Amino acid sequence: MKAAIGWMVSFLLILISPFTALTEERPEEGKATGVSRCLVIGYERFVSMPDIAPCSANNAAAMTALLTDFVPEVKTVVRRVNGPGTVKGLEQLIQSTFRESTTEDTCWLYISTHGVAWEEEGQTHLALMLSDGRKEETLDPAVLKDMLDEIPGEKVLVIDACHSGVLLDTFGVPGYRILTSSDAEEESYFWRTGSADDTGEGYFTAALESALRASTAAQIDPDGNGTVSMREMLERLSALYGASSARGSAEDEEQPLFQLPGEREQGERVQGLAFSRAEREDDALVLPLRFTVEEATRIEYRIVLKRDGAWDFEHSSTLPDQERTGTVRGLLSPGEKERKIRVSADKLGEEGTALVMVVSLRGLHGQVPVLEGTGVISGQ
Repeated sequence: MKAAIGWMVSFLLILISPFTALTEERPEEGKATGVSRCLVIGYERFVSMPDIAPCSANNAAAMTALLTDFVPEVKTVVRRVNGPGTVKGLEQLIQSTFRESTTEDTCWLYISTHGVAWEEEGQTHLALMLSDGRKEETLDPAVLKDMLDEIPGEKVLVIDACHSGVLLDTFGVPGYRILTSSDAEEESYFWRTGSADDTGEGYFTAALESALRASTAAQIDPDGNGTVSMREMLERLSALYGASSARGSAEDEEQPLFQLPGEREQGERVQGLAFSRAEREDDALVLPLRFTVEEATRIEYRIVLKRDGAWDFEHSSTLPDQERTGTVRGLLSPGEKERKIRVSADKLGEEGTALVMVVSLRGLHGQVPVLEGTGVISGQ
């Protein structure tokens, strides 16, 4: 069988510090019914496939924070990195994490790993890679469902892996909700530095962070009910996440998936990033976008062309924002911003498509990049 590697490496930058495996638990308040229990796993050390450290560890740390902040009635969040490396070990971890679950509870499972895909009789099949760096096994979606079927309550899966959209065939059934980082035919991507203090994160998980923490209320909660449904999340991701195509399935797409607190912890991210449809101007394609910065922030744009059906991150180009503060180009003053990213048609190549990454530079000396979102320019 011919397998497709589940992650594509882009040697770009992002800030999220490495984390080790841990368990976080909130104090129990009152009766333990109608609660959410969460299991977050990041795989990044493999035997037969490229290591993706520290990206999956950082994905797991970011997702732990999102579940804690945006899922109602969270009782526990168990986080593991690089393990378990066997199907049996995963089954035992699932059973121990959700052993107290009742039919009124919700069980969340997040996995960041390689996805291995192959074609058989005209259908795409997928296996998720489990590894602790020494032992490595593949996990069939049907086997994972058998494990979870034994757990009472509703199950919510969030999967950051190549070809993870295949999982909708197995988990797009009553009792399950699933959100994936890519379509069945697509790769998923992460970015990292390449330096000694290598840091990184998945594009999909970064987009989830931006969607929940930095979207305006109209963007993430257009009906104003204080919650984010599967439909609302997919609509926001489609507007913010251009590296791949997020996919999701739920029996009731309007059922609340995430809950927005009264005051969101937005951090330093730019607010309300929005891309408009690309426009043709003379011999170029132009991508309009807008966003708001709350404080003086350096912004740059990275242009990645698509070649042979994949993003060519290795040959990306970088453009600083045209605004200046003092003598510093790309340093934006606080306020609402409207920009147009222009790429000449002859530079778009045969596929006529480019990914535009909006990156802010943080830290004392502006050396720490944060991915704010990605949009697509296409002449197709």
